[in-house]
Amino acid sequence: METSVPILELLLQLLTTHYGAYLTPEQLATVRQGLERAEQITHTLRAYPLTNADEPVLVFHPYRAERD
Repeated sequence: METSVPILELLLQLLTTHYGAYLTPEQLATVRQGLERAEQITHTLRAYPLTNADEPVLVFHPYRAERD
């Protein structure tokens, strides 16, 4: 589902509206880079095919009392 305005731009507008007075242009650029990276990761994760039968990987850590 494509939108006319990318989500990244909407998020940046929201952040600028709420926190623009507190952020320098360099900080906003850093935020943009972080959002772009998060968007890349999101696309990568969504591209991985999962079925309803796929379960999360659980790591079992048995409890072991501290020994003297």
